[in-house]
Amino acid sequence: MSTFNVVQPEIHTAPIGSPAVWDPIMNRSGGRCECTGSCGRSHSRTEFRCDRHHDRGAVRLVVAPLDLALPLEQAVRLPVAELRAWCPDCHRLARRRHREAAAHRKLRQQPPAEGLFDL
Repeated sequence: MSTFNVVQPEIHTAPIGSPAVWDPIMNRSGGRCECTGSCGRSHSRTEFRCDRHHDRGAVRLVVAPLDLALPLEQAVRLPVAELRAWCPDCHRLARRRHREAAAHRKLRQQPPAEGLFDL
């Protein structure tokens, strides 16, 4: 298994978190965002996976859970297999889609309001 080496610009800052978590995820992903459409984009031009790479241009990948519903207290205890490399755009869009879907489910579970149009 080859080690993923990031070419770091002078202004590079170390990732927040443990290299024991960061390094295996970057090695597995090849330094490429692992989003396959959770963000709402099809990524159809790039084999159905986001084509953004760590430290190419202004892109800095983040490591976050695949399950975006997890609270932070649980997410920090996840094994590497349940974490993914995300570009900031895909992560932001996927989280937004998840929040909107959760709000929609919550709204559907509420009982209908009574009163105004009752006959």
